[in-house]
Amino acid sequence: MRAQEYPKELFDTYVACDACTDRTKDIALRQGAFVLERNDPQHPGKTYNVGWALTQISPCLLRRHSPL
Repeated sequence: MRAQEYPKELFDTYVACDACTDRTKDIALRQGAFVLERNDPQHPGKTYNVGWALTQISPCLLRRHSPL
């Protein structure tokens, strides 16, 4: 994403960590991404994680890009 010519101030990168046990969170933070952490053993997997992440990103975007 950072290699593209699109202005960096016009997009955000989000990484949704779902019960991560590796260094995903640390790597994403070091690269400047917003990290969303989730650990829901009742609803594991990408489908639930992506759905959950989308509900979290909207409020983040509103706070970050609000004209007020």
